[in-house]
Amino acid sequence: MDIEKTLNKIGEIYSPLSNECQQELIANSKVCTFKKGEIIVREGQFSKKGYLIVKGWSRAYYLKDGKDISDWFTFENEIMASIVSFFSKEPSPHYIEFIEDSIVIEFTKDTVDNLSNKYHDFERFISKVVTITMLGLCERLYTIQFNKAAERYKHLLNIYPKITNRIPLTHIASYLGMTLETLSRIRNPKNRIWFISNDNSSISLTFVKTIKNGRKKQTTQINMGEVVGIYQKMVLPNLVDLWAIN
Repeated sequence: MDIEKTLNKIGEIYSPLSNECQQELIANSKVCTFKKGEIIVREGQFSKKGYLIVKGWSRAYYLKDGKDISDWFTFENEIMASIVSFFSKEPSPHYIEFIEDSIVIEFTKDTVDNLSNKYHDFERFISKVVTITMLGLCERLYTIQFNKAAERYKHLLNIYPKITNRIPLTHIASYLGMTLETLSRIRNPKNRIWFISNDNSSISLTFVKTIKNGRKKQTTQINMGEVVGIYQKMVLPNLVDLWAIN
């Protein structure tokens, strides 16, 4: 594996490293491989190691009330570390897991400190890594608080267009702060259920049932209080779609 080529690529993303700095980083790092599903940091552990991903991807996640909540992902030419534990004396609040067989360059916090003191370009490099990482986390928090579910998903695709080809939808849903069912409806809009009312008192629903000669539509007016009853009837085997019209 050409480590120098990898360092040049990541330097283009964050900040370039001099050849001398690269050589010292290589001398104080090692290439590691991790299997799919391997957890390298657990909640409550201390971790002073960072990983530059050459091939594969990883994620950091919480376990909250038995639920798995993805906090961030890292792909090729990105750096994964337990941020809290790596930069402080606190234990990690995250688990870090590799979701594909991965090849990484492993380095320690001591190496980061030594190179930062010795090379200004490395100091700039680490500063840029931390800044971009924190801005990404802040942006995620903002989108969860203020953006609708569909907007969150669209924003994620703008950043990682092929993310659904590599990451299970359960992880994507938890990362976006929504249920898997909500994400599935967003990805398949024709299966959505819409309840729309101009006066908040009644809505017009169209039921679509599958018949041999095509689709048969039936429109009816109902009170908003009856919506729950209509929703419960959706389990009928011949009910294909249900949506509201004005």
